[in-house]
Amino acid sequence: MVFFWFLLCQGTTALVWESVRHWGSWQERQFVDPNPFVLPSDDRRSKVEFWLPIWFYFWTWLNFFLVVPRSWTFVEKQRSPEQTAAIAIPAALSGRFKAGAFCLAISWLTILFSLRHSILHYKPRNRGLLNKSVGLVQSVPLRFVLTIPLLGALIAYQIFMSFNWELSILRFHGVVPVQFGWGFGPSLAIMLVQIIYGYVSPNEDKDLIRQRRERGEVIDRELGLVKKPAWWRRVRGEHEELSFRERIFRNVKEVGGERGIGRREEDEMERHIRQEALRMAVDDGIELPNMPQRQSQNPREDRAGVRDIISSQPNSDTTPLPRYEGKSQRRQTERVVQSAAGVLFPNNEAEAARARREAELFEDGPPPAYTDPARGRHTSERPDSAHRQNSTSTTNSVSAPPQQVRSMLDV
Repeated sequence: MVFFWFLLCQGTTALVWESVRHWGSWQERQFVDPNPFVLPSDDRRSKVEFWLPIWFYFWTWLNFFLVVPRSWTFVEKQRSPEQTAAIAIPAALSGRFKAGAFCLAISWLTILFSLRHSILHYKPRNRGLLNKSVGLVQSVPLRFVLTIPLLGALIAYQIFMSFNWELSILRFHGVVPVQFGWGFGPSLAIMLVQIIYGYVSPNEDKDLIRQRRERGEVIDRELGLVKKPAWWRRVRGEHEELSFRERIFRNVKEVGGERGIGRREEDEMERHIRQEALRMAVDDGIELPNMPQRQSQNPREDRAGVRDIISSQPNSDTTPLPRYEGKSQRRQTERVVQSAAGVLFPNNEAEAARARREAELFEDGPPPAYTDPARGRHTSERPDSAHRQNSTSTTNSVSAPPQQVRSMLDV
């Protein structure tokens, strides 16, 4: 039991240190949350916070190596007053116990310095010696007002028992109220304080979110922004759990909706474009639809003055070509070109001739006669341009003597 009591002292000291250090870290989070760049990262404050844990655990582990690794058989040598005075008392009051106890005292002072460091940098500063003292006392949490003195009492008992054998916890027939009340009481009280604090204190992350929300409300009031009611998200459908792809699709619909739904309103130009697209979106069975007729009252539509010329010409049959259902890419390309030509040039003769040929092909009876006057003529009746010349005659090119190449210029 005596061996584990010294380990209990070291564990209690580490418990109080970690609670103070965690509280300082929590104060730093609250201090830098409104502005992450309010504190530099390479100043004296950051260096102290880096080296302070190393300093604390150095002295705590030094207490461990001075007290624990030793022979503990001297505690059993208390069978007689002579044996106790000769073996047990000198070993219990040795210099290793005294040095180890003072190492824990340095650790306790390090805890006080860490607490003051956190209050100095992360709490509001007061001017004047009296105001600073009052502000320091008010800034210390209630649990540290209890745990730090209790830890000091525990370390004081370890120092006291290294000089006094009568009240030492190593004595076999010692004072039981002092051994349990002063030896084990502080550790038990510190554990109870920490348990109660953990039960009643709010979650730090949730409390940080609450502080951010309060700061946002203050900023909204300063800017004159009014928070939307709770039913606003349900009306807009924002309460639904949507995937990332569905959210993007919903945002696109809000930005470019059909009639300006969402946060945008449809202007006059967008309305005109939409109405024109609806008028042109007629599935009439051809790839290229007819071009819409524009208003003649618009001076921009007939700058060259050709509208009267076009309107004076008779309209031909502009029946669109039927859709080509075959697999020939060439025929499909020709059909598209013919449809485009019929739309761009509605009065051309090729379109009218095509319509007449299709009408004749669908009629009953013998096929129509050839209408080409040049087909079936005699050779003498052909024009002079159709006869072959000597330069293009194969016989002349074979029977003629070979040409004499005189220089490279002739070639």
